[in-house]
Amino acid sequence: KGVDVRMLPSRDGAVLFDDIEQLIDSRTRLIAISSVQFQNGYRIDLQRLGELCAAKSVHLCVDAIQSLGAFPLDVKRYGIDFLAADGHKWLLSPEGIGIFFCRPERAAQLYPPLVGWKSVENEHDFDDPSFHLKKNAQRFEEGSLNVLGIIALGASLELLFEVGIDRIAERVQDLGDIIIREGEKRGFELKSPRKREDRGGIVSLGGNFDPLYVRDLLKERGIMVNVRGGALRLSPHFYNTEAEVLRCFQEVDDILTTK
Repeated sequence: KGVDVRMLPSRDGAVLFDDIEQLIDSRTRLIAISSVQFQNGYRIDLQRLGELCAAKSVHLCVDAIQSLGAFPLDVKRYGIDFLAADGHKWLLSPEGIGIFFCRPERAAQLYPPLVGWKSVENEHDFDDPSFHLKKNAQRFEEGSLNVLGIIALGASLELLFEVGIDRIAERVQDLGDIIIREGEKRGFELKSPRKREDRGGIVSLGGNFDPLYVRDLLKERGIMVNVRGGALRLSPHFYNTEAEVLRCFQEVDDILTTK
């Protein structure tokens, strides 16, 4: 209520820092942005954006679903006020469980739209009629928790930390480089950033082919890719191998030559 939402269009799939800066004025209170764009994998410089938000006294809210679990992310270093991510993508967890971070000093400034017994202090004292919201992000927990999802997410986090986020990021970028190389060998159009510092784990390719048709036939052959923005989107994680990436392109070759 009373909020003026201004959308910032991307430029060829990239959210340019200068465009963000020009859109900020004296009335700007919050910037909400994806850490990695879902269509082509463009990765925003969160540290630079966080510094801008701090200088302008603007809150920063980050949708990290396409980066958390694949790339290092430091909410304190980047000055992030709010961060959310579902667990079913790079965090390797089931749907229905996710992560929400709220900077402690921001929690008291927000009133949750829905309130339950988990939102208040003394949550197990059902005889206490007082109603005091918790002072941290737990005030946004409304009721009974997704226990199975939490256990699964915990196991996924243990695996990710065991491998190491820095190692995972390096691996994901290496596989992305292979995808770019193989795609360009075939004359496909690269829809994603070429530079590693600008690219997440997503690489999207276009060309003289029907991406939906290719996706469906790859699925029949046990290879999962997707289509976003009219392009074939590949998103390898650390457990994928170079051999699997090469096999994917071999299957694409077969699909396109036998169509």
